[in-house]
Amino acid sequence: MPERRGRPSWGWLVVPLLAVPVLLTATARAIGLCGTGDSLTGSVFCTVDPVASLVTDPAVALVLWAAWAVLAWVCAQRALRPARRARRVRRVARDTAARADGSTPRVGAYTVVQIDPPAPHEVRMLYAPQRNGHPDGGEIVWAWVPYEDDPTRGKDRPLLILGRFDGPHLLALRMTSTSPKAPQFYLPLGAGPWDRSGRESWLDLTRVYRVPPAAMRREGAPLPKQAFDKVGTELARRYGWVSAGR
Repeated sequence: MPERRGRPSWGWLVVPLLAVPVLLTATARAIGLCGTGDSLTGSVFCTVDPVASLVTDPAVALVLWAAWAVLAWVCAQRALRPARRARRVRRVARDTAARADGSTPRVGAYTVVQIDPPAPHEVRMLYAPQRNGHPDGGEIVWAWVPYEDDPTRGKDRPLLILGRFDGPHLLALRMTSTSPKAPQFYLPLGAGPWDRSGRESWLDLTRVYRVPPAAMRREGAPLPKQAFDKVGTELARRYGWVSAGR
């Protein structure tokens, strides 16, 4: 179902609303309101409905109402998803907005931290990209990355997500479109949809980051599986990291 960016998708509530008259009719038949001689009751609650006519037990009607409540809750969550996602994006943008001097106040939940390469037993790389608005292994996402010499300043950069690390966090490497001066520390990945200008990209093998999921500013694109396997082979040689399933 199409979702307008930042607005609730009320179309998800159509099905629960259409089910209400059927449930009212079924309930009226089950508790014996139909056939009482009350013309108002008969006209409002006892309309002929092939589904409602099958319900003759109040317990069945109760089960149907419980199922309807679950359906309505699920549809309401789907309807509100675009608005919630837009609020999260605005919150991240607000908390990472640059000040006039170029510095950026950092909030713990949104802080991308450069770390030393973890031990092999701490890392399990996993290729599992999904276009779901959340960072997943094998995806290239954009996040605010602080400068090494001044962590209060930084810029939006593309990061390749390798997999889960340190609880809810993610492990990532930085990407760049600038031709490296020391190519032995970079892995060429070519061009792809993650760069709207179609520029060649390189993966910086020396800068490792711990990324909270909330730090993602936007999804870029998944790295092709063949390229991710190439990255995994190089990282296994360099750091001893192993991809899940190997």
